[in-house]
Amino acid sequence: MTPITTHQNTLSSAESRRQLDESIERAMERNKGELEAVREKSARLRALREASEREAPAAPPPKRRRKA
Repeated sequence: MTPITTHQNTLSSAESRRQLDESIERAMERNKGELEAVREKSARLRALREASEREAPAAPPPKRRRKA
């Protein structure tokens, strides 16, 4: 087994950093996709809720009871 020199250590640190950067990039892309899916779903559900609110008349507010 050969001893690790400073130069080899630097290369392994650079390689570790490159791998970390790639991992972060993949995670960011995955999160962007998930965020876009959530936004699309929220927009669809909002449109459905607003359509049902337009179709059904708003219920009058409940009458307040007076305390005796």
